[in-house]
Amino acid sequence: TEALAHDMKVTKIMYFMSECLQNASEKVFLEPYRPAVTNQLEEASNISIQALLPARKEIDNMVNKLILHPIYRALNKRIVSIMGRMHQEGAYLNQQGSSRSNGLENAEGANVSSFVHKHLSGFYDILYGKFLQKLPPPYSFVVGSAVSIFSVYTFVSTASLIRPMGEGAKMQLTQDLADF
Repeated sequence: TEALAHDMKVTKIMYFMSECLQNASEKVFLEPYRPAVTNQLEEASNISIQALLPARKEIDNMVNKLILHPIYRALNKRIVSIMGRMHQEGAYLNQQGSSRSNGLENAEGANVSSFVHKHLSGFYDILYGKFLQKLPPPYSFVVGSAVSIFSVYTFVSTASLIRPMGEGAKMQLTQDLADF
């Protein structure tokens, strides 16, 4: 949406501001005087770094609270709806026989599609292309970590409720956990 595009631009601007604050002490107190940097200039640079640290923390807190947190909460809601399909479609319930090594066919020769490949892989591709790739690295890490932790937790919690589970389903579930 338009608001999301705006928020992505704001994260880039705020990241740039934070980086400028981080590099300001070096550029003001040390770079102009190289190679004749004195102890006084290094001390002034260190004092400046400490003085600017609260501003950098405030920028990161603001971005996390007002932009990143709502983004990964919305993404986590989508994950919940995707994981709900595990029960709606009866994933892992109809797999009674032992599955073959590729996990795509069971003993009866029926096509058994991996839940992760069928439902989650596309979502994660979109997540990477629309969000993680466009965010600055530290913010991308925050969103990616929050979504991946939530995904694993939700997958395991949802899968643990499936009963009864045959041997083939257990093998497929193990493969899906490995694919995660």
